[in-house]
Amino acid sequence: MISVILPYFNAEATLKTAIESLINQNYENFELILCNDGSTDESEIIAKSFANDKRIKLIQQKNQGVARAHSFAMQHAVGEYIARMDADDFAHPDRFKLQHQHLTNDSNLQVSASQVEFNSCLDKAEGFQHFVDWNNTLLTYEEILENRFIEMPLVNPSTMIRRELYESIGTYQHNSFPEDYDYWLKALSSGAKIEKLPHKLITWNDSSSRLTRSSLLYDPENFYACKAYYLAQELQKNNIDEVVIWGAGNKSRKRSDELLKYGITIKAYIDVSKKLIDREINGVPIYDFQDTQKFQNEFILSYVGNRGIRGKIKRYLEKLDLRTQRNFILCS
Repeated sequence: MISVILPYFNAEATLKTAIESLINQNYENFELILCNDGSTDESEIIAKSFANDKRIKLIQQKNQGVARAHSFAMQHAVGEYIARMDADDFAHPDRFKLQHQHLTNDSNLQVSASQVEFNSCLDKAEGFQHFVDWNNTLLTYEEILENRFIEMPLVNPSTMIRRELYESIGTYQHNSFPEDYDYWLKALSSGAKIEKLPHKLITWNDSSSRLTRSSLLYDPENFYACKAYYLAQELQKNNIDEVVIWGAGNKSRKRSDELLKYGITIKAYIDVSKKLIDREINGVPIYDFQDTQKFQNEFILSYVGNRGIRGKIKRYLEKLDLRTQRNFILCS
């Protein structure tokens, strides 16, 4: 059985459509847990209008946020597989069928995600569209793992997860990190195999009230702190306590400096800017990228965020016979 968890808070404008997209799936063996996170609008009335459907469970809590609502709903879930859904999104009719097949066809697969269709009427949605376009290119486990420290490599409401993963690593943590990014980095750190189906099984509806736009947890600085925490864990797990940073500009240094909190030492910087090369910052030297070969025995973290440049850096390092994850990691 699939347990579908849908937390909602003041979602009267979209909840009915989201629920209908789930109960009309081309797959029958599921339960839908609707968790009211202390709504003050008509959301609960809408949810109760579906109460005659025996597949639906209605639960509620005081307003504590989506992470705690999800954790509470998990206490009521009985399925072998757990699917996430947001109250403002729409599921393709074949979502459950295709993701269930994906998981049952590979016993080693822990998480099945999908590509998403992005829909927004907001003026400033270009950044989210770029994120979705990039995210939709990451299909294999290797691609997801390689890009996990750039941005979140999957979209939360597109995921279906084996229950045993939750039992192994727990549900969302209640800290200052963005809860979904934190969870997926924790899952990947544990060795969980994640793949993405090449089908758009969710319409991800963007709005000004979406948590990714409205919650303080989704402040960019919290994303960088979250990345640094798990990146430092990854380095220390492999006995790496010194790194070379590609990118000596202000942004790259600010983000990579987060690693210092966890005992990671920055040995050198690499850059292309003639204004920076041969200088020192806090006693750390900056080298020309053409001198990268001297760092072949060091672990390199690239913090250059430009979309086109990141790929060029990866290809340059690979020409030096360096390999992602083994010799370098792409970050942002």
